[in-house]
Amino acid sequence: MNKNFKHFEIAVFVTSLFCIIAIFVMIGFILKRDSENLKNQKLDVVFDNSDILFIENKLPISNSIAKNYEGYGMEENIEGYSKFSVTNPLDRKITYEIYLTEQNTDMKSIKTNYINFYLTDDENNPYSGFDKNKMISFYDLYPLKDKPGSKLLYRSTLMGHKTAKFKLRMWLADSYGLTQNKESFSVDIDVRIK
Repeated sequence: MNKNFKHFEIAVFVTSLFCIIAIFVMIGFILKRDSENLKNQKLDVVFDNSDILFIENKLPISNSIAKNYEGYGMEENIEGYSKFSVTNPLDRKITYEIYLTEQNTDMKSIKTNYINFYLTDDENNPYSGFDKNKMISFYDLYPLKDKPGSKLLYRSTLMGHKTAKFKLRMWLADSYGLTQNKESFSVDIDVRIK
């Protein structure tokens, strides 16, 4: 009887172990499938003007002027400016990233440490990491390993069926020394679920 009971205990233990392993495999499969489905989902991103910002080395601008800029210098390629919104069409909260990808132009590129950015909502309130006293240049932004040439501008979360509005300003820092050589800088704005 003792021997049979020991065999029974071993059988129960082995069966339980297989059940636990099967449950973990199923949970891993479900999480991977949900992650794949989430990556295939798209955010609704709407740009008021353009998803490309472009400036030339015509006029360096002070930070105080650039941060209050409302788009009048865009035609002269003095300042880049874009208004856009990001809407989460899903029923759940998501994490998203706004990233910038440097574009090649016909002109020599301005050094990235002279290109400043300021990100606010549509009421000109700065988003986290973009306060009135701190300047963020393209050089300072974190490079994305999975997107060569791209840098992370902002990461946040957005509840299901909610919208976030943005104003992104880009300008040539006033520490830039003007030259006779024509230089420019251009980035593409992109948004993705992370």
